[in-house]
Amino acid sequence: MKKLVFILVLFVFLVNCSFTQEDPINYEFGSTNYPGIQQGEMFLYVISTTTVIVPVPVTDKSGYTLFFFESRNDVSALSKNFNEIRFKSKRLGETAYTISGKVLSDHRPVFISLNEYYSK
Repeated sequence: MKKLVFILVLFVFLVNCSFTQEDPINYEFGSTNYPGIQQGEMFLYVISTTTVIVPVPVTDKSGYTLFFFESRNDVSALSKNFNEIRFKSKRLGETAYTISGKVLSDHRPVFISLNEYYSK
């Protein structure tokens, strides 16, 4: 009898746990459960609040111009980086995270509409 009660309690516990588990948070591109996301959005990527990437032209002796990119500190980096995103539905989040889930300072997440992303 004790075995039957134990098995029944164990079964109820396992069934209850399987229904109450939440999806693990996905911190990668395309996530629909990134912290701060709203219904119908997906996570695009994080942008810097302090630096911008700028092209630096370098012309060699034969006259060819190559572009190298470097990051520069900029007080208006957040707005510049945000304005570079071509999606109309873009929305700036509050707290950015690394892929492993740690808070990423000096960055903000960007979310876009799932409809807009999949309609392109």
